[in-house]
Amino acid sequence: MASHDEAVVEMLRTDPEMASEYLSIAAGEQEEEGGEAAYLIALQHVSESQSR
Repeated sequence: MASHDEAVVEMLRTDPEMASEYLSIAAGEQEEEGGEAAYLIALQHVSESQSR
């Protein structure tokens, strides 16, 4: 079974347009508690989806 992170990376890989929306939402939530960490994780997911 794939981990949550692996599943997100795979979704981003198969739907590149989703990456832009994913980052946009994460960026908009940076001011919320835990938002900065969530944004960094989103960046990591998108980066991994583009590098494999």
